[in-house]
Amino acid sequence: MLAKATVALLGLMLCISLLCGFDLSSIEGAEINEEATTVGGIISVNTTWTIENSPYIITATVQIPNGIKLVIEPGVEVKSPYGVEMFLVYGIMEAHGTPNNHIVFDGGGNSGFFTLGINSYQNLSYCLIKDGESLWGSYPSM
Repeated sequence: MLAKATVALLGLMLCISLLCGFDLSSIEGAEINEEATTVGGIISVNTTWTIENSPYIITATVQIPNGIKLVIEPGVEVKSPYGVEMFLVYGIMEAHGTPNNHIVFDGGGNSGFFTLGINSYQNLSYCLIKDGESLWGSYPSM
């Protein structure tokens, strides 16, 4: 009985993913586990992404409005297996890894990384940016 329910659930998940246009092969390398932190949408307060809550899985574009600051600590992994633009920055984004502890931005083979608005500030050091479509997107109008 349990095996039939499991097969039915897996079939339903596959149907939903195909109907929504998800390419399951694109998330092969970005395994989502219980220890991952999912993020997406507008950050409304100053925020720090810590190594303790890493990896961060972007499910929708992370938007940093004017006057808000996102800090990413050394060693953090940020993954985007869903084919979305990872960051829309109007505020401040600081990601400072170290020579021995890089920050990793993984685009999952189908995501763009950063779109910057007017007067935004982005400061990256010791970051590994890999497997994405574009480093900086076109400027969005607001």
